[in-house]
Amino acid sequence: MKKDRIIYKTVNKINGKFYIGQDSFNNPNYLGSGKIFLKALKKYGKESFEKEIIDTAETDLELDEKERWWIDKLNAIEEGYNIAVGGQGGKVFDKGSGFSGKVHSNQTKKKISSSMIRNSPFNKGKIIVNNGIIQKYILPDEIESGWTKGSLYKPSENSRKKMSESARKRTDRKKVSESLKNYYSNHQFSKDQKRKISEANKKENKGKRVWISKNKVTKMVKEKELQIFLSDGWQKGRN
Repeated sequence: MKKDRIIYKTVNKINGKFYIGQDSFNNPNYLGSGKIFLKALKKYGKESFEKEIIDTAETDLELDEKERWWIDKLNAIEEGYNIAVGGQGGKVFDKGSGFSGKVHSNQTKKKISSSMIRNSPFNKGKIIVNNGIIQKYILPDEIESGWTKGSLYKPSENSRKKMSESARKRTDRKKVSESLKNYYSNHQFSKDQKRKISEANKKENKGKRVWISKNKVTKMVKEKELQIFLSDGWQKGRN
């Protein structure tokens, strides 16, 4: 079967939430996947969702890159049903498991960053064009008859407000984080304050769980039990 690679956006007509996905064969009956999206599909019914094509791709690699780009551009993990950064094997942020929102290790941050960024972006040196139905990226001198510059996707006023509010919240969180960091790095704590902070950290870390993996199986265990599993051939971290 010949591939017809697309990036699509499936919108819940009731609450406006959306899902960004890719389809190599442009199946009109396929609305999307993912645990949270499928729960919403079951709850509201297929008739409550509308699917639109927002981009196309020539290769599987370009399709993965574009899916990541659109998920990031539309903030689909925070504003929509997506739980991964996109692309084949994209890192998952399961909103229902409590993994989302946690402080990640530098190694995890590096993996997430690597999955979203490439040294040579698919749209480097290209422009976006559309023919009124679909859009794609091409080199400036490759515009064909019937195609015009510009994107088909025009965010609604509500979507623009949400993106603006989300950006403002991220900026506010960053300012608070920097303020606290400066405070704790410059503040001189008394022995009693240090003791209380130490006790609070111990309580917070009590029962802490970590990811381990073995033979393509991944699970979480209590940190205090980690050595038992490591001695049995398990490795710390996720596959």
